[in-house]
Amino acid sequence: MSEQSLDQKLAVLEKLTATYEKLARLTEEELSNAYEMIKMYETILDFTRKELIAARETAAARESVSSLSDAELKNSYDKIKDLEQANVKLREQRNKLG
Repeated sequence: MSEQSLDQKLAVLEKLTATYEKLARLTEEELSNAYEMIKMYETILDFTRKELIAARETAAARESVSSLSDAELKNSYDKIKDLEQANVKLREQRNKLG
């Protein structure tokens, strides 16, 4: 083989090596970006999970307050009804005396 032929083959091999090294660096950068994206997605998922838990807790608290309010309201109406009946009886007693 001639020296020029060996030099040409060496140049081609060096070019291929440089190309593969460049491809490897690009692949490493792409992989690094992919890992960063995965971290971001995990952060988003964690935040969303916490937000969902908070929303459920808020809904449960509202339901509890609503339930308490309903019970308190019913008790108030029952007490008003009892007081009205007591007033009717007191009026009847007063009318009997007068």
